[in-house]
Amino acid sequence: MPPAEMPPQLDRLWAWLYPCAAVVLLALLLRHHFLIVSALVPLDYYEGSNLLITAIIAAGDNPFTRDFQPAAMSVYPPLYNILVAPLTWVFDNTLQLHRLVSALFIVISCWICGRIVLLAGASWRHALAAAATLYAALLFYITPVASANALGVCLYLSIIYLPWKHRYSNASLALACVLAVLVFYVKQYFILAMAMLCLYLFVYQSMRRALLLGCAFALLLAGSLVLVYLTSPYYLDNTLFSPAAAFSRLRMASIAHLQFSAFAGLYWPLLLILLLWMTWRIYLQGWQQVLRDLLAAWRPRSGAQAGDRRIFWFCLAWSSLVVFFYLGRNPGNYLSYLFQLISPFLIISFFSLLALEKKLAILAPLVVVCFYQVYALLPDDFSTTEENWRRVDQLIAENEDILASQMLVATLLKHGRAVEQDG
Repeated sequence: MPPAEMPPQLDRLWAWLYPCAAVVLLALLLRHHFLIVSALVPLDYYEGSNLLITAIIAAGDNPFTRDFQPAAMSVYPPLYNILVAPLTWVFDNTLQLHRLVSALFIVISCWICGRIVLLAGASWRHALAAAATLYAALLFYITPVASANALGVCLYLSIIYLPWKHRYSNASLALACVLAVLVFYVKQYFILAMAMLCLYLFVYQSMRRALLLGCAFALLLAGSLVLVYLTSPYYLDNTLFSPAAAFSRLRMASIAHLQFSAFAGLYWPLLLILLLWMTWRIYLQGWQQVLRDLLAAWRPRSGAQAGDRRIFWFCLAWSSLVVFFYLGRNPGNYLSYLFQLISPFLIISFFSLLALEKKLAILAPLVVVCFYQVYALLPDDFSTTEENWRRVDQLIAENEDILASQMLVATLLKHGRAVEQDG
């Protein structure tokens, strides 16, 4: 039998319980985020290296020149550090400052997610739930720490959101093109957004506009790379060739299978609702009619207008394929690619559909289960042996020449000690 509508009494009760559950999740996530930002020790092995790159840029130098190799060798592009560097003229160059900048971009990303759900026709309740669910995903592992990941996610979403919101106007596409070049200098894999945007325009609106956009992006990126090569001779070696060589030797298909299994286990309430929705449609209309409707909805050259949610389903499908067959095979950054590249589009698509299909309301309490799932995944213990860190801090303060791991780069900079090898 198809799902029945929720009884009026339960519907009114759920209208309040639903946002209350989202607010509780949001409060718990804010507390968790505060613990991350305020932690006095590195939460990731590479956090300290970002402080070194920021310090070099703040001093007016270029970390990708010979003078700073190999001590400041970094596999990550520097746009995040360029944004943080001016702040160190006012505030101390600390892990907390970098994490606060990351927090700002996480908040903007969640706002974009909620805004898209609202513009797609959903209520503020669904928008709040979507933003809170994405917030949980972006607090996992490397995204909220002193790294470029949060900025990358923000630009990644903006590249899709701005053209969609402005009906794929020339100005919005030009802005997306500029943002795509910028995101290449944050983390290169986020240019996936530009590839998906061009492909969507090519299939559903205009081959000419898609090709012009792709060519404009390629020319801008090529021009910027020429300038970077002339001014930063070690940039391409550090950020492109070395990581690519390492990844080609380390990638394993089993890692992608493991991550997608964990991802499905985390979001199973949302995936179950989507499965029941499709089953319900097939029950009512028959699979032949459902297939005809899908083919008609996704017919090439059927137009790409604002309010059309297809682009988010489109991005969900393509980002999943790219992560599964390529990025997800990286044994490092466990689940991070999935949360950064796939989760935003899964969440936007799901909550927009939940608002559109009123009969799914009877299954909506499963969303609260998802709230618990995404929060339970996050670590809840940031305690450390402070005495050991104090001893290390004292040793560094009392000695001049120190060879230390990346975990101690922030402490070395705090005491004005030279970093002998950061890469």
